[in-house]
Amino acid sequence: MIKPGLFLVLILFTSISSAEPELKGTPGELASYLQNIPSTVEVIGQSEIDANADNAVVTLVVKTENKKLSGAIKSNQSIRNKIVSFLTSKGLKEKNITSSKFSSTPEYGFFGNKPDNYKVNNAVLLTINSEKELLFISEAVDQFQEVFLVSTNFEHSEHEKYKKLALDKALNNALSKKTLYEKSLGIKLYVKSVSENTTGIIHQAEELRSRKAIASYSGSSKTNFGSLTYQSTVIIKYIVK
Repeated sequence: MIKPGLFLVLILFTSISSAEPELKGTPGELASYLQNIPSTVEVIGQSEIDANADNAVVTLVVKTENKKLSGAIKSNQSIRNKIVSFLTSKGLKEKNITSSKFSSTPEYGFFGNKPDNYKVNNAVLLTINSEKELLFISEAVDQFQEVFLVSTNFEHSEHEKYKKLALDKALNNALSKKTLYEKSLGIKLYVKSVSENTTGIIHQAEELRSRKAIASYSGSSKTNFGSLTYQSTVIIKYIVK
């Protein structure tokens, strides 16, 4: 049976022998060594940059129905063609107008297994970059009873550029703090590690889901076309000497 005292000695010997590098010396020498180990400080730099969205993707839905599926599809295609023709005549580029695949929904009567009505829904996506173009879309929605506005999602074409600007601002903020600490405390800081997190958050303007809601939009006032906030946080760990 191993005595308790001997057991503790074995544990100590094992832990010391497995550590790299091995520490040797008197208790006083070890205490002095530990006091001289360089300490570290953490400096955090933050930034925030606001920007305006310069693009938006507007989603329209064309809903048609007919007793025959072919009739509902043809009607849907006809209305979508008229929308494209109307908007391109107003200056929208055809390459910025795309249609999704249609989906049909048969409706069944009380008797029989054969549908007695078909509905076809097709989404039309329009990429725009001005409130004037949004006004033209509202006119198209008003003109066709089968057309409904579903959503407006804002985008920023200079997303990566502004993320870099936010990161640069946060980094400068951290470095200015480092300089202040060195000057005020009379120390020297040496970089140990750096980490960062930079994001661009889109603040959506109120979505226009009602057909009448977008119809009431005049385009004459300076409304918010969507905004973004770019935020960056930089964490720098320094060794103090």
